[in-house]
Amino acid sequence: MYVVCFVVALLGQVLQILLKVSALSKKAKLAEQRYGLMEYLRDDKWTQLSGTVFSIMVLFFADEIMNWKDWLLEYVKFGFSFVGFAGAELATKLYSKANDKVNDLLGNSTPK
Repeated sequence: MYVVCFVVALLGQVLQILLKVSALSKKAKLAEQRYGLMEYLRDDKWTQLSGTVFSIMVLFFADEIMNWKDWLLEYVKFGFSFVGFAGAELATKLYSKANDKVNDLLGNSTPK
């Protein structure tokens, strides 16, 4: 069950990455620049790693979650997809360099 939950959390993280890259790519096109998945992973590799660490931390608490209420077992996988997505999104909001880089291409300043 733990491996499945971890894989589902990683899939949630992949979804977040794809959505973020799509948004950054659209912004970069406005500046007539290219910004894709490889650039994003290079710029924000530590951010994404911290999202994975967040998923692992929550996985350590999975016993308490699963033993708390039996009916929660039916929703654990779905919950871990949210954990992966939310962990990656939180790390991106706090530490992302990619968004600043694309905003610089557009001439926008971002608050530090």
